[in-house]
Amino acid sequence: MDINLVIVVTSLLAMLALGIWSGRGTKTIREFAVDNGNVSAAALFATIVATYVGGVQGLAEKTFTVGIIFPLLCGVGGCIQLLTVGILIAPRMERFLGSAISPGGMSYIFWGRAGEIITGVAGVLCSLGSVAVQVCAIGFLFQGCLGISYFGGVTLGCGVFILYSAFGGIRAVLVTDSIQFLGVVVAVPVLAYLAVMNAGGLDTILNTVPEKHLSLVSLWEQPLKYVPVLITWILWMLNPAWIQRLLMGRGVSQLRVAFCFSAVVCFSIILCPICIGFSALATSPNIDPNIAVMYVIQTAAPAGLQGLIIAGLLAVIMSTVDSDLNITSVMMICDVVVPCKKRVLTDGQILRYARYGSFGLGLASIVVALYFRNIIDVILYFDSFWIGTVVIPLIASVFGYKSTQQAFIWAAGIGVLTILLWTVFRLEARFNIYGLFPSMVINATVFFGLNEYGRRCGVFEREEKARQAKREKILAEREQMHRLGHHYLPEEDLEPLH
Repeated sequence: MDINLVIVVTSLLAMLALGIWSGRGTKTIREFAVDNGNVSAAALFATIVATYVGGVQGLAEKTFTVGIIFPLLCGVGGCIQLLTVGILIAPRMERFLGSAISPGGMSYIFWGRAGEIITGVAGVLCSLGSVAVQVCAIGFLFQGCLGISYFGGVTLGCGVFILYSAFGGIRAVLVTDSIQFLGVVVAVPVLAYLAVMNAGGLDTILNTVPEKHLSLVSLWEQPLKYVPVLITWILWMLNPAWIQRLLMGRGVSQLRVAFCFSAVVCFSIILCPICIGFSALATSPNIDPNIAVMYVIQTAAPAGLQGLIIAGLLAVIMSTVDSDLNITSVMMICDVVVPCKKRVLTDGQILRYARYGSFGLGLASIVVALYFRNIIDVILYFDSFWIGTVVIPLIASVFGYKSTQQAFIWAAGIGVLTILLWTVFRLEARFNIYGLFPSMVINATVFFGLNEYGRRCGVFEREEKARQAKREKILAEREQMHRLGHHYLPEEDLEPLH
């Protein structure tokens, strides 16, 4: 039997057993989503790094096809993003710790039930795209390195993280991420070193790859394509995965240290896929870019070590995908299904639905991965639904900007319309701009414009009077029911009294 396959399957089974065992005590939806906010600093740091460094194959592919500019922008933008979260966002999260367990829970405070549902839908689409990206990477890794079909690799690899994520929730994710963190800090740098040595060293690589791949000139020649990517990546500091990490913390000081320290570590690691992509380009420029990482593994590492590296890369991928699957199921149930139901659900029912949701979303991500094969393009398209609807209003609100529910709804709707028009009419090819940036700009313009108009026209005062009247009515009804000795918990209580 192939020794590499034995190593990989053994590591997957060990990860499955560890994940299910560690999450066996999960009994409430809060434990399933944020582990009651009892996460240690070390575990928080490990899961941030492991979650961030999941796109090794995608960045190596873009290095191979485009050059250094795209992964460098993503790496710099991502590290600035982590620093921004640690310095600016973390100190403002105290009001949400212990109350919200999802992005929709934060939006609920600002825009009520409608804001919660819109945020939940956008977050599910965004995170589902991220899950599908990692599923693609798993399929390519199995196909290119172990000789297993793409479908077989996707089914085998995804079955593991779907099972332990569904049963164990975030506790299983945290424990497995702490182990998978070793794959991030060991396997990826080792593979980068072997790739560079196999290609003859850095000097040989720099003299072999096309000059345009090493140049940043395209940043100045095509600023409308690349500068928006950098700006968007930096502003994407409140994506669903980071919001979940922020809501796990014990306090703002712990969050600040974890995110800032993670930024330093992630920047050094993100240079590794650049070396891998250039090494593959220097040694075999005619291969399929999607298999650049697999090609380097097969040519640069001996048998046995190949299996360990593959297992490490699978750990890197799964450390991201299990986190995304967990927050996706939480958003789908807590931010979409529960607010839309007419009856109040018990905590046990919500937890059961979240587990079912993990299974369903895992299967949906497999279908998406089988349909799309370009890893980076998948994530850019699905991210548009979060960036073009939620991210700017949510960031502004966290910083204290007062807004109305109507402004958020209109801004989100026009943002979605922009994304769809950009896709249907293929405007990206015409203007050479990714669709997520114009949708974000239009969403922000509508959001701030309507709020400023509402301030001048008294919309804020009318909304506040309506909320106050509803609050007083509910309090009166609650007091009357209390006098009669009846339990009173109508589903409409939460929105006006939050």
